[in-house]
Amino acid sequence: MNVFLLIKPEYAFAILKGTKRYEFRKLRFRRGVEKVVVYATSPYKKIVGYFKVGRIHQGSPQMLWNQFNTHAGIDKKAFFSYFKSRSLGIVIEVKNPVSFRRHRKPREILPGFSILWSFRYLSEDEFKLIKRASI
Repeated sequence: MNVFLLIKPEYAFAILKGTKRYEFRKLRFRRGVEKVVVYATSPYKKIVGYFKVGRIHQGSPQMLWNQFNTHAGIDKKAFFSYFKSRSLGIVIEVKNPVSFRRHRKPREILPGFSILWSFRYLSEDEFKLIKRASI
């Protein structure tokens, strides 16, 4: 299973450059995820690449910060602001990030594409269409 994940542009590009090795989330995926398609949110609003999912960790925000801050790609204030009222958080290890040569809007590739939350599961066929249209 693959996921289409909305990420702020500064973090999306840091992931693809390899300086942000961990992506932080408030909720864990309900299904096993192999690859994450990275969508840089407003003002960029385009698919910019993908990465393979490494290990997924769960813990308190303080524990996650202590363990993963070195390559978090986010400063301490923004990190704790993101998790402000949460007792648990998720860390997704970023493996083998790939930056797409052509950044595209989702509906240019998948007509009628919509997303209601911060992520959307993608079929393998949808992932292949996105990859083929963007490389």
